[in-house]
Amino acid sequence: RTALITIAAESAYARGVIVVNAMGNVSGDVPETSIVAPADGEHVLSIGGVEMEIDSTSGDTVWVWCSEAAAGPTADGRRKPDLAAPYYAQVVNPEWRTEFLNLPGGDTLSIPHYISGGGTSFSTLYVAGIAALLLEAFPSLKGKPDSIRLALLSAGSRHSLPDYRVGYGIPDALSALNFLGEPEVVYKKKNYILHIYPNPVRISENSVITIPFVLDDNDYVQLKVYDSGGKLVYYKDVGFTLAGRNYIKWVLGDLRPGVYTIIISTGFTRLRSRIFVLK
Repeated sequence: RTALITIAAESAYARGVIVVNAMGNVSGDVPETSIVAPADGEHVLSIGGVEMEIDSTSGDTVWVWCSEAAAGPTADGRRKPDLAAPYYAQVVNPEWRTEFLNLPGGDTLSIPHYISGGGTSFSTLYVAGIAALLLEAFPSLKGKPDSIRLALLSAGSRHSLPDYRVGYGIPDALSALNFLGEPEVVYKKKNYILHIYPNPVRISENSVITIPFVLDDNDYVQLKVYDSGGKLVYYKDVGFTLAGRNYIKWVLGDLRPGVYTIIISTGFTRLRSRIFVLK
């Protein structure tokens, strides 16, 4: 009630902003109830952490409170956290760059694309993402954080028996969506090509471009590339591809500078994009 950042978070909530904040991490001489402000705010959705372990009785994998995540109660006895999500995550390695792929032997570098990390900051991303999706599905709820908060708490795995370690539990996104009713915005499924990189690209012996694309369903994929005169200069039978985000890497080789049309064909659609090849 006195920390400036908590006062600011509560003020934001009163003005219609849903505030999601990490509970904080503990270790060594830091007690488990050391809650990081503004997670102590009454209306702030404070997020704790859980991890997976094997149940000794059933042998099943279950989610349990992670002892490295801060727990409640607050100094004045209120229940915190509100929700919990996975404490550990795989994250993009900040030392890795897409430019490495264009270096000689770049595909053999030992720098990993992803690294492991842990903390309630990672846990918070899950819940904040669900909140954002709910607002996307229900635009009329923008400026009404009470509704989003209630939906998330109601969708928690421990919504009927909250505690001081994981709060109302792990939220289920679909349950939260259903709690709010029929979505106001319905997105039609579709296939599409994402931003091709690098583009433009300078031609060299080791030039490689990445063509990311999204499929709404499993499908058979082919890649064709045509020059400005309509001549087929590259073909690849990608084969059966799972729904979701995918990518194709293409080594340009001795391609001439110019504008090229990229076509990804599936059983029902033809996706088009262009690349610009420079000297």
